[in-house]
Amino acid sequence: MQDQQTIAKLSQGDLIAIDAYYHTSCLVSYYKKGEKIEKRAEKDEEDQEQSIDSIILAELVAYIEECRFDSELSGRIFKLSELVTLYGERMELLGEKTTFRIHSSRLKNRILSQIPSLEAYNDGREVLLAFKEDVGDVLHKAHLNDDEAIHLKAANILRKDMF
Repeated sequence: MQDQQTIAKLSQGDLIAIDAYYHTSCLVSYYKKGEKIEKRAEKDEEDQEQSIDSIILAELVAYIEECRFDSELSGRIFKLSELVTLYGERMELLGEKTTFRIHSSRLKNRILSQIPSLEAYNDGREVLLAFKEDVGDVLHKAHLNDDEAIHLKAANILRKDMF
């Protein structure tokens, strides 16, 4: 508690040898003072954890926004599992111990509240995040990839027949 008066009294020597005694009311008030200091320390620690959490979320949102405006990465789809992994890695980098599992649904809701133009899409067990204006481009690219897959499958069939 860093109470200077108590430290001065304790530094005089053995309290029993000098016949020191305490009042019950003084002892109770001393314990209450200690509890207040302990609660204040816990609150400060929680505030620090929340500020680190907010910083990491802001960095994650900045990363998503940066990918949005980067010409090479435009139309990118973000997997929520990858974002959770990035979030956890960044937490460890900042010295925050992650003994608990990061709640992905809460993280998704926090990201969606920060970026209103981002939408979540379920793909089985995976949750995909994409910007509303990029959905058409992404679907077109996926359709082209399906065409390429069909061509590759047809080429394999023809190769087998030829051999």
